[in-house]
Amino acid sequence: MPAARETDAPRGPATAAARGRATRVSNRRLQLRLTALLSQWAGPRGEVRSDWPFYNVPWTDRPTRLVPAVAYASFARVPLRLGELRDHLAIAPDIAVEFVSSGDSPAELEQKVALYFAGGGIAVIAVDPMARTIAVYDAPAKSRTFAVGDCARARRFADLVLDVGALFGDG
Repeated sequence: MPAARETDAPRGPATAAARGRATRVSNRRLQLRLTALLSQWAGPRGEVRSDWPFYNVPWTDRPTRLVPAVAYASFARVPLRLGELRDHLAIAPDIAVEFVSSGDSPAELEQKVALYFAGGGIAVIAVDPMARTIAVYDAPAKSRTFAVGDCARARRFADLVLDVGALFGDG
């Protein structure tokens, strides 16, 4: 029987070939890694949370709620003195991380990205576990895609470096 190739790996969240066997990296694990990486990067500059809801982004006549997988909000935009109001923000986070799934259409992702920027967001990071890539949006229609072996960076957050391979467990 021929050896398994990476293309023969089962479909699902972030598959990778390891010692000839396919393994899975769940979106939850990626979410935890990104939360830890962003928290370490943010330090005293701001707060990082997973599944942090942002309401009416941008403020419209119909309710809108965005819940990025991971979000960073600077203390300059979302001060700690807001207390519990920080749980009901009507602005977008500075950085929003979204996971792309096989059921998402490019138009849906573009719409979410546009909403984040319309609500004052500065960068959107779209993680595609199947393709093992990260797209960084610095504006609604401006993205750069990074693959394993690359380090992803957002232009407005030059000191934030995401090693794509390490994120997916290759490093």
